[in-house]
Amino acid sequence: GRTMNAIYTLTGKYIDPHDLADYAVDQEYRILDSGTDSGIFYAAASHFGKDYGFKFDGEDGSIYTLRKKLNKGDVAIAHVPGHYVAIVDYNKRTGKYLLLDSHYLPKRETCPYGDWVTASVLEGESNLSSQNYYFYKLRKD
Repeated sequence: GRTMNAIYTLTGKYIDPHDLADYAVDQEYRILDSGTDSGIFYAAASHFGKDYGFKFDGEDGSIYTLRKKLNKGDVAIAHVPGHYVAIVDYNKRTGKYLLLDSHYLPKRETCPYGDWVTASVLEGESNLSSQNYYFYKLRKD
């Protein structure tokens, strides 16, 4: 879900989450009872990127890199405790980030429509504290 949200926001193209899930299982990025290996984000861009118009643009744990790349048009997938979410926009006026959680839960205090969160939420002691960001950008070819 988080990858589909990031790709759709970036390209306007809807990629079937079942295709992504099947690919993750086939390529052994999905580990039963353990979650998803972060290598899937680069692999998904290599496999689906040309058809859907996106490519992998690196990874970083810095909120400053997140803000810089969002301002340049990238989107991010963020690793939060036990889960991944998409971060797809930054509002310079409010200083908040638009977070999309495909599996929203009360403990994360997210909703199905997206949430504007502060850097302190992403960097602090919360259920949305981001450990790393994986970036996608538009392909030009």
